[in-house]
Amino acid sequence: AVIRIRSWHRGLQLQNRFMLHFGAIVLSLMAIVVLLMEFTLSNTILQQTQLRGMAIANSIAAVVKDELLTYDYVSLQQAAETADHDEGVLYVIILDKENSVAAYSGRPELQGRKLTDSASDAVGRAGGLLIQRLDASPEDGVESACLDIAVPVRIQGTPMQWGTVRIGLSLAGMKATIGSARLTLVMLSVAAVLIVLLS
Repeated sequence: AVIRIRSWHRGLQLQNRFMLHFGAIVLSLMAIVVLLMEFTLSNTILQQTQLRGMAIANSIAAVVKDELLTYDYVSLQQAAETADHDEGVLYVIILDKENSVAAYSGRPELQGRKLTDSASDAVGRAGGLLIQRLDASPEDGVESACLDIAVPVRIQGTPMQWGTVRIGLSLAGMKATIGSARLTLVMLSVAAVLIVLLS
């Protein structure tokens, strides 16, 4: 009887070890799946955000061509303020062909000045389409993490770039979506592991 009890106890220990190791393997696999899905989702949402930002910036660029040609700063400032009301848009900056501020939503006092932060320097050097991911930087006027999207303003038939439209598109919505998806995936993974272990 003692031998039988010991054999049963060893068998139970072996079964528990097997289930523990199996559960660890399943949990590890699920963690990898969660990370891969999160990475894929993050890239997809980021690409969609970039496309939306480029569409907004190009739309503004098409509207302000005449105002840039005539240096109509009042109309340019009005255009920047109007575009700033789009969902997720943190700021709109319109630069003239000398890379000076022609309009800046919410900050009209910067009109005529050159911006000297690193993001603005990069835009000046690019001379065309440029997408930058910026962290929150109060000293540079960036309220929260965003995509800074700069598109050139060109007049058909002329090679010269007559200005640049920059917009800051908030990444808060993207981060919230990814966070919610991550939580859902983790909960599903834990549930799957529990089902495997208890079955």
